[in-house]
Amino acid sequence: MTRALEIVPYDPDWPAAFDAERRRLAEVLGDLAVRIEHDGSTSVPGLAAKPVIDIQIAVKRLQPLDVYASRLESLGYTHRVHPDDAFAPFFHRPGAWPHTHHVHVVEAGGPEERKTLAFRDYLRAHPEAAREYEALKRKLAPGYDPSIPGARQAYADAKGDFIREVTERALAEGHPRGVPRERTTANADRYWAQYLASLPAERRPARSYVEAFSFGFTPEDGREIAPLVLAGTKTATGSVYWSYAFDQKRLPEVGDLCVVTAGSDDPVCVIETTEVRVLPFDEVTPDYARDGGEGDRSMATWRDIYWHYVLSECRRIGREPSPKAPLVMERFRVVYREASR
Repeated sequence: MTRALEIVPYDPDWPAAFDAERRRLAEVLGDLAVRIEHDGSTSVPGLAAKPVIDIQIAVKRLQPLDVYASRLESLGYTHRVHPDDAFAPFFHRPGAWPHTHHVHVVEAGGPEERKTLAFRDYLRAHPEAAREYEALKRKLAPGYDPSIPGARQAYADAKGDFIREVTERALAEGHPRGVPRERTTANADRYWAQYLASLPAERRPARSYVEAFSFGFTPEDGREIAPLVLAGTKTATGSVYWSYAFDQKRLPEVGDLCVVTAGSDDPVCVIETTEVRVLPFDEVTPDYARDGGEGDRSMATWRDIYWHYVLSECRRIGREPSPKAPLVMERFRVVYREASR
């Protein structure tokens, strides 16, 4: 028997239900939870919604996931393995549908946390946008049976264009307010919003940027290398493979989008990763030295620069430096830069 996704009128008891769950989560997570926020439609007064309390938990580090997953499981939450685990691991309770609570875990101060809260805050501040969102949900919901695998994700995807457009407006207005963030990240968010606004709606990426960073070891390096990226001289880079596990970060992937800054908090472009390979230091080929774009672009110069980097990085992470040290070699292309640059 087909059953449509249920959208119910706003329940004034939803905030109290969130608060009760927030206290339970705070007790088991302790210092792991930087912030626990009520998000989703049940967090917007007057907005009809699925009767599920959506919660966003901000943590300092997303990996290793087991650090907080085991504590959430003790409260009856089930982790659903998904590609989004790289930036927003998802948990629900009970294990089977219908669920009563959804939890997304995000990096504190990161783009996923701010994006979700910006959307919520915009709907709270703009009742007309909330009404438009409700109308969209009521239109879509009858076409999805939540008991069918993939249907709930398909329903969420169908709302994607609306959510992205509203989130762009929200970020441009300065939402979310009250969430601590580094100036570099705040500027990167604004730059990312400019990039999204430059694209037709159908070409806008579903995910936010992976990180904002500058090339090199110092702010001065970043300022010197940024023009090489903008000129197309530098289209390749490398990093020590071991560092990703040490820093509990995922490896780069083809299609990743990042905001490049000029050594501090000045975004200069958005780049897309086009190739990722892991090679021993002593097997990196001259084309990477050329495309790395630094110095005279020779293999000798590349080896000198990167060997000093390998030595420094191995000291930091406690590994023995070796000519066989694995490097993550990436190629990238600039997909957005301001017209004035």
